[in-house]
Amino acid sequence: MVYYIDFDCTLYDTEKLIDEMINRLATALSKNNNYNEVLSFLSYEFKVNRIPDVFGFCQSLANKYNANVQDLIDLIVSILNDGKRFVYEDAISFLKSKQNDKIKLLTYTKEESTKYQKLKIKGSGLEDFFDEIIITSKSKGELDIDYSSGIFIDDSPKSIVEIYAKNPLKIIRINRENSSYSKLKLPENIIVPEFKTLLDIN
Repeated sequence: MVYYIDFDCTLYDTEKLIDEMINRLATALSKNNNYNEVLSFLSYEFKVNRIPDVFGFCQSLANKYNANVQDLIDLIVSILNDGKRFVYEDAISFLKSKQNDKIKLLTYTKEESTKYQKLKIKGSGLEDFFDEIIITSKSKGELDIDYSSGIFIDDSPKSIVEIYAKNPLKIIRINRENSSYSKLKLPENIIVPEFKTLLDIN
């Protein structure tokens, strides 16, 4: 059996990571009494605009707030390196339970975010569980893989729709309550098993 499992908001609490980066950056950048103003700006950029390149954004922040860009980059890297605390409690138990199968990490990110994504994965401490790590900036339905023999686990409705069109062996939606996708519904013609935790998957 081959499992293709998503990373963000499936194995790794990306929303918790984002909150941590917002708060730590706000503290580093705020001066005098402008903490709430900085916090509001960062929250909008990270949660509404969903900035694609965190390290590039550090340069913009350094310019805006007259800060040292390398200090900001180092701050982000230190948070990512401590990424084991962002791994969902059920993730390691699930991955251990599938060690007799092939487990492939399949994660989408924009091309400019590849370095950031690699650091997230490395910092999570999960790398050794995977037979292969696939980081793609293409649609998850456009890859050179055998969809018909794969079980796919993902939280993104967009990715699920893309994979579903390739007639996979099975596709499962993980719907974490704090995920930015949790309120989004799949199209009515796409019916897949849906679970709140990985440990609900048989």
